[in-house]
Amino acid sequence: MELSIAIRLIEKGIPKSNSPQYWVDLGAGDGFFTRALGSVLPSNSSILAIDQNANALKSIKWDFKSVSLQTLSGNFVSMDLDGNIDGILMANALHYVSAQTDFLLALRIKLSPIGRLVIVEYERTKSNAWVPYPIGFRKLLEAGEATGFTSIIKVEEAPSTYDSATIYSAILSL
Repeated sequence: MELSIAIRLIEKGIPKSNSPQYWVDLGAGDGFFTRALGSVLPSNSSILAIDQNANALKSIKWDFKSVSLQTLSGNFVSMDLDGNIDGILMANALHYVSAQTDFLLALRIKLSPIGRLVIVEYERTKSNAWVPYPIGFRKLLEAGEATGFTSIIKVEEAPSTYDSATIYSAILSL
């Protein structure tokens, strides 16, 4: 996937504002979507990128001087995040969470009143070795409604380079 496609998948989920924003990227890996996020956030914003692979986090090439990046190694499912987060990005990460509805509820209460959750996932229903707990948009919609998100919108789609499934992005907000 090219960075321009990643940006297209997530940019509608970023509030248009000149005010700095605080975002958390769960399951950041080598920072591909973290970089996409950094390219669309307003100046003086900050991102906390979390992944259990410390070496992947160290490999993030960060050249956005107006957006600060911090990294934290650990399992994002078991972490207790601080509250008042303006946005949470989960790009190809929610499919690793077995209790997705419970996890979405835990994330919802960490968001600021204007906060949003941006999800990028495979549009599939059958699991495989790389997507153990698939969450197609229909399933995400049900889980989001059950956890109190008032708006759940599918915003973009792109072809997957790994199989015939598409990748979609969605915005969940309060």
